[in-house]
Amino acid sequence: MISTCFESWDHLATEGLRGPVPPPSSSSSSEAVKLRVGSDLTPRECSRWAWAAVRGDIPANYHNAWNYDWYAHRLLEDETKEVFNLRVEHVDLDWRAIDEMVGGTGDALPGADTPRNDASTKVHLPVSNRTVSDEGMRNLCRALCEEIQVYKKLLARAVNLREEDVRESMEELRTTCPEETSVEPRACES
Repeated sequence: MISTCFESWDHLATEGLRGPVPPPSSSSSSEAVKLRVGSDLTPRECSRWAWAAVRGDIPANYHNAWNYDWYAHRLLEDETKEVFNLRVEHVDLDWRAIDEMVGGTGDALPGADTPRNDASTKVHLPVSNRTVSDEGMRNLCRALCEEIQVYKKLLARAVNLREEDVRESMEELRTTCPEETSVEPRACES
């Protein structure tokens, strides 16, 4: 349904996520709206599909439905559990810190110099913040707010991250989502 409604990721982010935050489509609330399937959806119906996909209410793909909250909610509820965090943008540094913490040498990931069989080594994927308008980025930050709060909890709980590592990740997050001013979770618009 998403591709029926939106011609690009920017179109979904800018137009589909514009306006008030609807109740989750998976909610048992009386305000929850069933998503209609069809080729003649109204802009409002398309917007509901966009919100449902971005928030993970519907499985548009594995990454949106099985998101940070899906994986981490039980872990974060248990204060006795240690959290080790591998940040994609700092994976080598984080891996070395974890390896040393568990008695390793801090050497690079095993096989890191071996070519991988994935798209990142074969094709340049033209996905960046530049392909989404400023309004689209603001809308995505608002739509992903709950997910961002889980990310911040994971950063704060990570035993392998130094204070400066958390600060750096928060600065990187603020570059995209300026309202995320603290590693402390905040209330999201509902």
